[in-house]
Amino acid sequence: ETVDPEKAKRREKQEKDKQFKDERIAKQKEKEEAQLASEREQTKQLVKEMKEAINDSTKFEAFRRTSVDYREGKINARQYYSLLLTTLPKNRVRDLFPKMVAILPDPLKRIKLEKVHAEFLLWESLYPSLGSQSTTSSSSSSSSSSSLAAKNQ
Repeated sequence: ETVDPEKAKRREKQEKDKQFKDERIAKQKEKEEAQLASEREQTKQLVKEMKEAINDSTKFEAFRRTSVDYREGKINARQYYSLLLTTLPKNRVRDLFPKMVAILPDPLKRIKLEKVHAEFLLWESLYPSLGSQSTTSSSSSSSSSSSLAAKNQ
């Protein structure tokens, strides 16, 4: 039986195309798995830093639950940010906030939270006396920061 050379070429091309596609899919899957591993590591590191910054397991657990509420849409960005300001020491908000935003899976929630943060920073720069009151103690930091966030609503 003779094999049609054109059919043989088409079959060979189809096999090469399939192999190329399979390799691309495998590389994409590998890339996604590496990205997920990196995100898990970032989250683990952030949790560690948050625990150290909050330094109170009850407060940390409450904050963790509220973070879930924000991700699930049960509270808005202003409410979440206000809690963040009352939970974290003020000197840690600036370095931990970008990390918190980075691990949010929903891009719209990231944008909303960044907007609230930018508004807070603007208020703080316009009225520095509100922020300077917070240097006396962490509890006054929390109350002045949350009152500033409340004024911003």
